[in-house]
Amino acid sequence: MDIYSTFIYIIILFLTFHFSFQKKKSKFKDNSFSPVNSSHVYYRFNITNNTVKDDIIKALYFIGNETCLTFKKVKSNVTVDVDYTKLTFSSFPSEYNLTFNVSAEINKHTTIYLSKNEKYFDILQLILEALGLIHPHQRLDRDDYVKVNNANIEGHDDFFAKRHIYDPRGTGYDFGSIMHIPLNKYAKNNSEVTLAPLSMETIEHNFSYHHFSTYNKLINETKTFSFNDKKYLSLKFCPSNSTYKCKNGGYSTSLQPHNCVCPEGFKGDDCNSFNKFGESPCPGGFLLVTSENQNITIKNNCSFVFSGAGFTEKDNLTLCFKLKKSQSSTIKISKPSNLDSTIKSESLYKNGLFKIYKDPGSSGLSLTNSSNEFCLRTQGPNAYIFFAGGGANQLKIFYTTEQTFNES
Repeated sequence: MDIYSTFIYIIILFLTFHFSFQKKKSKFKDNSFSPVNSSHVYYRFNITNNTVKDDIIKALYFIGNETCLTFKKVKSNVTVDVDYTKLTFSSFPSEYNLTFNVSAEINKHTTIYLSKNEKYFDILQLILEALGLIHPHQRLDRDDYVKVNNANIEGHDDFFAKRHIYDPRGTGYDFGSIMHIPLNKYAKNNSEVTLAPLSMETIEHNFSYHHFSTYNKLINETKTFSFNDKKYLSLKFCPSNSTYKCKNGGYSTSLQPHNCVCPEGFKGDDCNSFNKFGESPCPGGFLLVTSENQNITIKNNCSFVFSGAGFTEKDNLTLCFKLKKSQSSTIKISKPSNLDSTIKSESLYKNGLFKIYKDPGSSGLSLTNSSNEFCLRTQGPNAYIFFAGGGANQLKIFYTTEQTFNES
């Protein structure tokens, strides 16, 4: 056990005894109530620093404005039923921050201990962790998406451990999640990654941080919710009891049980329709991929689906992209619905967007301004391509399949 883990263990022991004492005291209080709406989250301050308070309120406002959640402040002498979510913000005389819940699986009350050196984005992520979101690399299925470069991790081994008690609520691994960490987080050598996206690492076996510039752009520029972040919080706090089914990663909530919220690139009442645009020579919907090396050059606005005919979910496509351009071009992938309170940056993409993962709700990768060729391996037999062409913008894609054969 490293020093950091030992420190956290001691703190948790202390907090467990503190929590038990406070729980005994609360039995003598008559001032209690039970909320009537699971989308209401209650909070109180046990903190005096006004700057930190302002950042907390700012973070709560941001979450409430982007999701179905409503935050309500309660006084310290009011007891909130344990069946409902309550956040308590307390000071912590240490350089570390942590969230503490003595029994998260049955108790929805969480204390967030904040040091005096707070930053707004850290506070925001701690609140989201208390609400149930985790860092994607802690998912049980993370090995299907990233390779952990253990040799380059400087301490914090527990931070890279998988969370065994976590329900993703139908969302896939998302590099665009507001909770995703930089690829060189806690690195001994910052020029190399601690997390390597398998879509590129399996092709070139390279741990260089700059090698993953396409992913770095997505992760480092993400300061708001991804589609899957909103989906998770919506399905946890505002689930729909309707039998109405959304497709392609879409979802509905108790607020709009018969309306699906669709991920980028899909539309329709049930998200069943791919957002197709572009004229010939743009492929007409699907472009079938064989084991032979092939290529296509796109010159105008175009969207289509690469698909390996007759392949299974274990099969992959290998796509190599080369962009020829003189200036950035922007294309609108999908019109934000009235249900969406904000226009996320992912609704507008410079040059193009590629979705290569099984979950269509996972964030897509955007072309960088570099004309250097780069390759991606899909997770499954499909890839969704959106390209902003016209003028000098041209995209050449080399593609082939990677079929998996089961050994008998």
